[in-house]
Amino acid sequence: MAPSRAYVPSILLLRSLLRPLPRQCSLSHRLPSAPSRPKSKTAKSRIRKPDPQPVDFIQRGISDKPGDDVLNESGVSAVEWWEEDASGNERFVSAITNRDELRKHEEQHKRLEAWSRGEEDPNEPEFRNMVIDELKKNPSFSDMQDALEAMKKPLIERIQEGEEVDKEIEAEDEMSKEEGIREAQEFLQNLLEEPSLEHRRDQILEIQAKLTEWNSVDHPEFLEAMARLNEATGGESVEEFQNRLNPYLDIEHTALGSEEEISPQDKAEMEKLAKGIADIHDLLKEGGMDPELEAEFAEMRREIGTDDWATDVFAEDGEIDLDKLERAIAKFDQAELAEAKQEAKDEDDEEDLSPEERANPELKAKIDRIMEDPRLMERLAVIKQILTGTKAFVSNVKSAPDPTTLPLAHMTTLEDQLKIAENDPEHLIALRRLRVNLLPPYNDHPFLRPFNEALRFAYVGANDDVRRVLWRSYLKAKTIPGLIENIPDDAWDILWYSQAVDWASNQNRFNHLKILQKDLASIGRDGPPTQSVGGVDVNEA
Repeated sequence: MAPSRAYVPSILLLRSLLRPLPRQCSLSHRLPSAPSRPKSKTAKSRIRKPDPQPVDFIQRGISDKPGDDVLNESGVSAVEWWEEDASGNERFVSAITNRDELRKHEEQHKRLEAWSRGEEDPNEPEFRNMVIDELKKNPSFSDMQDALEAMKKPLIERIQEGEEVDKEIEAEDEMSKEEGIREAQEFLQNLLEEPSLEHRRDQILEIQAKLTEWNSVDHPEFLEAMARLNEATGGESVEEFQNRLNPYLDIEHTALGSEEEISPQDKAEMEKLAKGIADIHDLLKEGGMDPELEAEFAEMRREIGTDDWATDVFAEDGEIDLDKLERAIAKFDQAELAEAKQEAKDEDDEEDLSPEERANPELKAKIDRIMEDPRLMERLAVIKQILTGTKAFVSNVKSAPDPTTLPLAHMTTLEDQLKIAENDPEHLIALRRLRVNLLPPYNDHPFLRPFNEALRFAYVGANDDVRRVLWRSYLKAKTIPGLIENIPDDAWDILWYSQAVDWASNQNRFNHLKILQKDLASIGRDGPPTQSVGGVDVNEA
């Protein structure tokens, strides 16, 4: 029998045994090495079922939101910024360790991106304060902490003053809202005391009870209920009731017209002048008007939105467009001269012409009617006088001074002056007091923003261009419901005294003041908030 010897495993087996085993998941379960086929119910009961607890734990871990100790869903707990100094050593710059700091960092990043696109104003105190705070954290500016703190101090004061102004505005809005609710309650109480509305008492009490719940006079349900009550009672109209309510009433009502009211005497003179101009226009049109002049008439009709040429000669602020009047009169003189020559030429050949070849009888009748008008020459004289006075005014205007001899303050544009004023806390508060604020949907009305911009420019500059822009923007903005009631006192003063100047170019001075006086009277005021000594008496104008 052969002697036994020790078993020596092969090198391949040893290598396979020395290989590291793969890491097993602690949550997974061992699979059976070989599938078992149970033969009886007893064997089935002995099979171990998987424990559902690890699966529930995994699902719960996936569904749960990240805790406060991480910044986002990725599980990042902190973000740090480091930089190399001049010697090559790393130094700490800043870090984000919680969600509040991450949210603040994202907001700052958005504002900086908006500034790079030109959408963010770098002169805003909040923006500049944010930039200074970031500079103070940077170790590169460690030797400039005192200077940065000195720069930050006035910014904080401006921010606090702005917050105080905003609080005052919010308080005024709240008071106005409460005043509107009180007015509505008084109105409903008067309806309850009316004997003729006894059969509507339940409806009125229901509205009065729900008004406290609505807590607003511009609530849609309240306005709808008041409309139904008005239809049933036939009493005060909804528009009249709305005009007595909160000035922030969020409904449309009949706005005051933007046309200027003038005295009956001036109105009669303007009507005569307009009639004469209209006759001249008809005459030129029948006699073959110049195409260029006809195109100007058409353009004027499109801009003003009327087919009456007599009203087209007036600009938006009620002033006559003298250039177009002068061209019309020149065309009229040329047409009249040409027609006179033609009549003198046709006198010799009139007997040889047939009735069909003679002049248009309708045109001849119009010419005769205009020429027989005894006031035609008077109307033309008025037009000529206006043109002569305007030419004299233009000819007396001196040439512009040499810019090199003017002080630097006189060379500053209105936009630069406005930026300088915005950097001064005192002027900034004054500018905010000029702003007209309305509730939605009228807060973004296309006529509101130009009016606020015109008020800002009128605050820093006083010239004829600013006066005209302010007046035209006011005429458009006053059609917004609730605007007149919400114009601040400072804005009323600028409006009034900008139109009260006795400049030669301010020809409609008294007409503008009469319109402003009527608008002020509509909100219970006798005149501008600041009364000046020796002011303009509109009633005597």
